Amino acid sequence: MKPYGKRAAKFLKPEPFNAAAHDEEHDVRILHYTTETTLVTTAGVPLYPLRGKTMLRARVQATGAPSGAALAADILIDGQTAFASIDSKLQIRDGVAIGAPAYFMGGRSVPSDAKVQCKIDTISAATGPVVFEIEYVAEVGD
Repeated sequence: MKPYGKRAAKFLKPEPFNAAAHDEEHDVRILHYTTETTLVTTAGVPLYPLRGKTMLRARVQATGAPSGAALAADILIDGQTAFASIDSKLQIRDGVAIGAPAYFMGGRSVPSDAKVQCKIDTISAATGPVVFEIEYVAEVGD
């Protein structure tokens, strides 16, 4: 005797794996963080991610290019810089409105509910708003 009748058996068959939904769930995403028009050197409004993330790279861009010196910026996780060294932080060179991407070698883990803030360290006559682009993937199992 079978534990389930013929009608029940059709509901117990495994469904095909939805590869498209799986790929989309683990796809690279981009978070855009925009500052106020008036630029300040204090940390911005905190974001608290619902899911853990691994940051891959980031870039900063200003409405008006800095002049005289580079604009320097940072991403803070629970009040600490996300970058391995001062040299690897975000910056926009003098006379350019878009900075080069800064890579987090091996990724930078951000746990769920961590306090994430974007901060401008040096304004250098740039005009705002400034946009931070953060490329990330969702952490598996979170």
